[in-house]
Amino acid sequence: MIFIQIYLILGPVPSMSSILTDSVTLLPQSSHLVSVREYKEIKKTLLVLSRKEPQFWNFPGGKVESKEDPMTALTREIWEELSGAQVTNPVFYKSHIGISPRRKIIMKVNHYFGDLPEGAQIPSNEIESVRWFSYEEAQALENLSGITRITIEELRASGRL
Repeated sequence: MIFIQIYLILGPVPSMSSILTDSVTLLPQSSHLVSVREYKEIKKTLLVLSRKEPQFWNFPGGKVESKEDPMTALTREIWEELSGAQVTNPVFYKSHIGISPRRKIIMKVNHYFGDLPEGAQIPSNEIESVRWFSYEEAQALENLSGITRITIEELRASGRL
């Protein structure tokens, strides 16, 4: 799928940065939690495997609903996917533009760092599995979503994973 946006220019020509900013603002969004913990001197990140087909490993989180801001979506999605778990101390990390592995549409994905209580790895009925992965384990997954793979690479390069 190719994303094409056509502008009818009736006045001054808009700058490329304003066109890009406006286009990104209109994209569907999702919010995901990037949680990293250290176990026996090995940093690991939490990923979830959805029950929906095709199955992909991803950071916990999901679609921002209409009239919902990304932070509210993050809180709701974590609660839904991890059986009532509450994320604490969420801090925006970065956004990526990518293709949704399931819906095959271009999306803006917001990533947040945050804390989860011990034992928050209980999957809800929409999640097949919840697991902590080292960098090497995550990279070996064949069904790791593309944006998740990019984010894991960035976390490794920055020394966070």
